[in-house]
Amino acid sequence: MINHSYNITLHPKEGKINLQVQVDNESGDIKLSVFVNNKKGDIIKSVFTLDSDMDSKTVIETLRWARLKSLKAKGFKVVM
Repeated sequence: MINHSYNITLHPKEGKINLQVQVDNESGDIKLSVFVNNKKGDIIKSVFTLDSDMDSKTVIETLRWARLKSLKAKGFKVVM
């Protein structure tokens, strides 16, 4: 049973995308759904179910590292 659901709209250079993150209250699985509009305007949905804490942690740490590199490249001083 899905107990928690989070919806995020992002605006990358390639075009708007929607992310839906759901947590299954019983299994603890994290379901990540990615919705993208193709050139014809159709919505394409991809679903990834993470049942490993290591997978979840890897995604989080990789985004943290990428954000740090991005901010430094843009001239920000980053203190962690």
